[in-house]
Amino acid sequence: MMLLFVVLLLLIVGFIYQSNASRRDLEKFPAPGKLVKTSQGDIHLHCQGQGDVTVILESGQGDSSLDWAVVQSAVAQFARVCTYDRPGLGWSSPATNILTAQQIADNLHQTLKGADIAGPYILVGHSIGGVYARAFAQQHSKDIAGLVFVDSAHENQRYRLPSDMIKEGTILKGFASVFRALAPVGIPRALKLADRMQGDNFPDDVRPAAMARMYQSHFFKALFNEVKASELSTAQTEPPADLGNTPLIVLSRGGINPDLPEAQFKQLKQIWNELQQNLVNLSTNSQHIIAEKSGHYIHHDQPELVVNAIRQIVNASQTRRGNIR
Repeated sequence: MMLLFVVLLLLIVGFIYQSNASRRDLEKFPAPGKLVKTSQGDIHLHCQGQGDVTVILESGQGDSSLDWAVVQSAVAQFARVCTYDRPGLGWSSPATNILTAQQIADNLHQTLKGADIAGPYILVGHSIGGVYARAFAQQHSKDIAGLVFVDSAHENQRYRLPSDMIKEGTILKGFASVFRALAPVGIPRALKLADRMQGDNFPDDVRPAAMARMYQSHFFKALFNEVKASELSTAQTEPPADLGNTPLIVLSRGGINPDLPEAQFKQLKQIWNELQQNLVNLSTNSQHIIAEKSGHYIHHDQPELVVNAIRQIVNASQTRRGNIR
């Protein structure tokens, strides 16, 4: 009986600790953009800069709009650029269910329409965000001025990658499943899990806000949903849709994981390069750039490459529209 009492007391203390800390975080780090009502709840959209074309930055699995902080501020110098948070991430409403790539693309369209941001759009997708960008481009092809894929995932990769890589997603899903139950009583916050997971990915002026959003009680549920959604979106039997002559730049990491055994590293690198080349071949107007000094997060390791790729697509868009006029 005493043990049960102690456990209940700890749970109550943890809940109060998490609630108070979450409230303070919300007050200290308000949303930099605005909230737009959609069928998936309030979606946080943050736009900067000006221009006739709008650059949309689509984050990777479990990542928020803040992952693009360095790139967004640089692109805002020559174009209008918007980041947003999928449900449960950043400042958006908690996630309620697992979404397909098509549903995520539809939610982005609702967000842009609700904010009165019309095309043409240049879509920039990192990791699974590349799959979501292609889903959006397929649904709204007339509004697309160009695309940039930043070490993008591939719709068929779960059938191509080695089993060890698939296991990593299963481990992350299990991790998220456990901590989504513990988050309301402050365990991830007390253990500083977010700092250990992604603390080094952010510049000093962004890191506190990014960590604060990851310590909200609903984050690990959203991460679990994101992993499940990624599994669905990268286990498709059909290849990615053809992009015609849409301007496209594919940025791919120069390395994958030097800690892997040499044979496994070579196998993984070969398959990943083949998948990336397949993405390059989706458009007849494409370019492939290898980020030699980058891992999967090219926009963190070599942000200038991403900014230059976006600038190139913006310039190409302006030239094409000028010729049409």
